[in-house]
Formats: sequence, structure tokens, C-alpha cells
Amino acid sequence: MTYRQLKAALEPCAGPGEDAGFEALQLLTEYCGVSRASVLCEPDKDYSDARLETAVKLRRQGEPLQYILGRWDFMGLPFRLTRDCLVPRADTEILCQRLIELLSPGDVFADLCTGSGCIGVAALKLTEDTVCTAVEKYRETLDIAGENARMNGVESRFVPVLADALEDCLYDRGPFDVIVSNPPYISLKEMEDIPADVAAQPRRALTDEGDGLSFYKAMLGYCPGHIRPGGRLLFEIGWKQAQAVGLLAKAEGFESSIIKDCDGRDRVCEIYIK
Repeated sequence: MTYRQLKAALEPCAGPGEDAGFEALQLLTEYCGVSRASVLCEPDKDYSDARLETAVKLRRQGEPLQYILGRWDFMGLPFRLTRDCLVPRADTEILCQRLIELLSPGDVFADLCTGSGCIGVAALKLTEDTVCTAVEKYRETLDIAGENARMNGVESRFVPVLADALEDCLYDRGPFDVIVSNPPYISLKEMEDIPADVAAQPRRALTDEGDGLSFYKAMLGYCPGHIRPGGRLLFEIGWKQAQAVGLLAKAEGFESSIIKDCDGRDRVCEIYIK
């Protein structure tokens, strides 16, 4: 299979904003041991590998490229992935970057619904002397987060906690300077229309099986009691949820602001704790 043929084969499964050529290069470099430059210089050279053919078949069936490769970069750092973890997205880097901006040396923060640990681990790696309490409900997912902390050399500052973020999982911890979360926020109705490669990710990490606001309501109830005065609560939100989450914060007596992603869509709700 040549690069041109592989790119054409992947075109039908490339979603909006995705590049079949990029995916073809990723698979060729992974399974055929060739550089991107050599592939692009000889786009009609044939590459034969059974693993490559299997990977293409999986991708055409809707399997996310990140699960096929078993890893992905986030904030320029490597992360191992399995089907127990949500795939890190570029949109979430907006949330992580804001967290990093808020942290000072010696600060302590919590990452609720940590998943692969991408937010907490990246923030630890890119800040000085900070400590992260990472909360995850599912043991197999928390194990992957711990592995990613070790892989990136921050395991001594990464504190894994097996707990449910819908409950007060911080009752004996803190206080924190920042609490951050990318919770399941896709509503049950919206789940009917999600792309195939999103649907292939763990449902429990995507939706609360309700209106998409359950985790925000729960965390706004208990998180402020675990944040130092002047601290922040950072939520990734769906692009239509800014008003709803802002009103939830206001009902609890807190001011908030919205940060947009690179496409100009509402992406992060920053809540100010008095």
C-alpha cells in the first residue's frame, strides 16, 4: 500500500478538521519504520505490513487513531492510551494552559475526572514544585494516569485517588489553590449525534446520561469548600453550556468568566472563589 493509497483509504473516516494524510503518515511511521520525509519524497512507494493493514481496517471501522497507536501527545508530552481513557483533545489544552498560568511554585491543585491524567501530568511537568491530587472513579483508568505520571517523570508529585467526583471526593484533602475538571458533559440527547470515533471512546467519560450538567452541579456544591480564598475552579464545558454553567456558579454566589477555544467556541468556565 502506497502513501497515496493509504491516504485515500482513510479519507472516509477522517472527521471535521482531521487530515487523512496526517493519519497515513502516523501509521506508516509507526508500522513501517520510515520517516515522514522519506514517505513524502516517495508517495508511490509500496509498503507492505500486516500490522499496517490491520490498523487501516480498524480505523475504517471507526476506531480512534489514538487507540490504534496506543499513545498520543498532549501539550507536547507523550501519553499512553487505552480504551479505558478519553482521547486527549487540542481543545482541552486550552483548559490545561489556563491551569498552568494560574499555578505558582509550591501550589497544590486537584484534577477531578483525571482520565489518562493528561491535564494533571502536563501541568506538573510544565510548572515548578506543584502537587496534583488526581481523582478518578475507575481503577483501570487511574492506573493508566499513574503510568503516564511515571513516564513523564512527575510521579512523586502526582497523588492518585480512586473516588467518584459526583460525591465529595476531597473531604479529607486540600486546601487547593486550583481545582480543575474535564467531566462527562455531553447530554444524553447530544449523544445521538456524536461522530463514530467519539462514540468509540468510553461512554462513561463522555456523558452523565442526563442533561450534561450533573458533574458541574455536584462539584460546585463541594469544591469551593476545598479551595483557598482567591483560588479558582476551572471546568471544561461544551460549547453550548457557558450560560448554564455560569448560572450554576452564580446561584452558588460565585462570579465566572468564559475562555474560548481556537475555533472561537466557549470552552472553559473559570470560577472565582472568594
